[in-house]
Amino acid sequence: MTDTSSTADLPENHTQDSLIVPETPEPWHKKVWRSIKNPKVAPYIGIGVFLIIGLVIRYAALRPQQMTTQAVVHQAKVSVLPATLALPPDGSLQLWATTDSPLSFFNVQLTFNPAVVKLTAEPTLTTSAWGRIIQQTTMAAANTNGKISLVIGLDPTHIQTPPTGTFQLATFQFGANTTTPNTPTTVGITSAVSQLVALDNTVFTITTTNSAIMVNPVASPTPTATSTPTPTAIPATGTPIPTTIVTPTPLPNDTVPPVVSITSPVNGSTVPTKGSMSVKATASDASGIATIKIALDGTIVKTCTGATSCQYNIQVNKITAGSHTITATATDNSINKNTASTMISLVK
Repeated sequence: MTDTSSTADLPENHTQDSLIVPETPEPWHKKVWRSIKNPKVAPYIGIGVFLIIGLVIRYAALRPQQMTTQAVVHQAKVSVLPATLALPPDGSLQLWATTDSPLSFFNVQLTFNPAVVKLTAEPTLTTSAWGRIIQQTTMAAANTNGKISLVIGLDPTHIQTPPTGTFQLATFQFGANTTTPNTPTTVGITSAVSQLVALDNTVFTITTTNSAIMVNPVASPTPTATSTPTPTAIPATGTPIPTTIVTPTPLPNDTVPPVVSITSPVNGSTVPTKGSMSVKATASDASGIATIKIALDGTIVKTCTGATSCQYNIQVNKITAGSHTITATATDNSINKNTASTMISLVK
């Protein structure tokens, strides 16, 4: 039996089913953009952006220190004083620091030639504030390898009064370790190893100055005048009267340097903000004083000849703010020298 059904048998008003295709969703960024352009929504979006910018500016104003911490750079100067020293007799060297921020930790290494000079006492810290000794080289070890290491922290009991400005860190006693005359040497700071840390954990950028030492200085002998005897008259008999030529006794070899000190200003003084400050130095020696020279930061500003005292007035407006070193160098009549020094600070 054959199926005779076909589309022709369908009613005239019947249509075939059509394929339904789902609508593609609108992308999210187009929805956002359409919302922003909506005049009812745009004012509220502008207010929200304004509030966010205001909050960012307020946060920055309340936390300026945090935002600028990385830009802070602390400066420090570490010095071995006095700048010059003569041995023997045994002499004292001091380690000084000048910082622009409170100091909480220092790691300083000094080097010297143990074949020329030696420590004659254990290194000593200046104040009890440095109570946390991490490393301190002994005298025996230093005289073997020529290195003095000080790794010291601030004692917790001094956290409220940390040292700042210009202050002394340690003292060292040195003596001659050779008999060779006129032997120069240096006690200096190893910059590559040394480090200072501020109370806010910032590492200082440091500069250093060293001490020049002359071991067994021998002055050139002072020439003495030779007297020429006066010829005597020959008697009428023609027989000359013998004369005696007197040879002067040479002066003893003086190798003791003069004693010199700076009586004003005292070490660590603060220079007045204007006007002048008087520098006074005195010296004494058994053979007499030839000269006293006063220097400011290594530059000679006053020379006094044949006197046991010397004075110079520092004009404050001619020096810069910060720390400065004043030295007084005395030379005796046997050309022995000795130097005293002091530190001053100027705040403008």
